[in-house]
Amino acid sequence: MTSTRNELLFSVHGMEFKFVTDSMALRTSVATFLHYFEYKAIGDSPMLLQFDAVERRESMPVSISTFAKRLYAGTGLVTGLERQTTWLCDIYSDHGLLIRIFTRKAWW
Repeated sequence: MTSTRNELLFSVHGMEFKFVTDSMALRTSVATFLHYFEYKAIGDSPMLLQFDAVERRESMPVSISTFAKRLYAGTGLVTGLERQTTWLCDIYSDHGLLIRIFTRKAWW
């Protein structure tokens, strides 16, 4: 399997995975963070990590049930003179799935 524009291929300590996203900003961040592990070609059945950007939380393809447990809530980078945060993150455990929600915070 070889890499295309919208996906990145990695092998981290023998664990092969394919990162797929429709967000070029997220793709660039992941490529920078994991650049030492990027591979041109990996096996035919890597683990799939897929991230899709949506305009509103209601547009998410996976819904979070009322039984989900929030594991983490936090903010992203703090920048500028006014110490604004750049994003928010919530992580839920819901019936065996880990659901991570990253929300870009407006600057104004």
